Amino acid sequence: MSSWPAMVRVMRYGMGVVLGLGLACARLGADDSATARDTGVAVGPTRRSPELSRLDPLRGDWSGTKKSAATPVQGADQSPLQASFRWVLGGYHLEGALEYVVAGRSHHVLSFWSFDPSDRTFHVHWIDDSGSVPTDWVGRFERDGSLVLSLSRKVQSQNVRERLRLRLTSPDSFRLEAGNDLHGGLAVQHVFEARRKR
Repeated sequence: MSSWPAMVRVMRYGMGVVLGLGLACARLGADDSATARDTGVAVGPTRRSPELSRLDPLRGDWSGTKKSAATPVQGADQSPLQASFRWVLGGYHLEGALEYVVAGRSHHVLSFWSFDPSDRTFHVHWIDDSGSVPTDWVGRFERDGSLVLSLSRKVQSQNVRERLRLRLTSPDSFRLEAGNDLHGGLAVQHVFEARRKR
């Protein structure tokens, strides 16, 4: 049978672990200008590669519209769009959050934008509340300044190519196009256009 002092020690240990995990999780979400006060070690601004810094203009809060083209299974639609981007995990990844409406229901997306210096490619890990399968895009900036990412996967036993194109149309506006060849040639299915909030 456990003694009361032993139980108190176990409870203190457990509370310490929970508190430590909570601080660690909060630290992961901190932006790159924060300092690690809990350890006393200063964490200065991250020295991002020039390639990764090309994503910095996305940082901030945005509002706009999301337009979808008609498909054989759904008509064309348009929805208000809210978006925000911020540097996370030491400033090495850009987290994007998008919210819009699909078929009358609010739809949420989280995306993580990264750069792999080994093969000099950008990666976008895209997850949303329509299912548990993530989408992983890989690509590069093109000469016109657009970031073009693509992937191939099977959808209902059919090989499908998908493409994502991001273009900053001005310092305060962006256009994100998502397309696939599920219903024929590679066509833009969704267009997200937004302006920076003031």
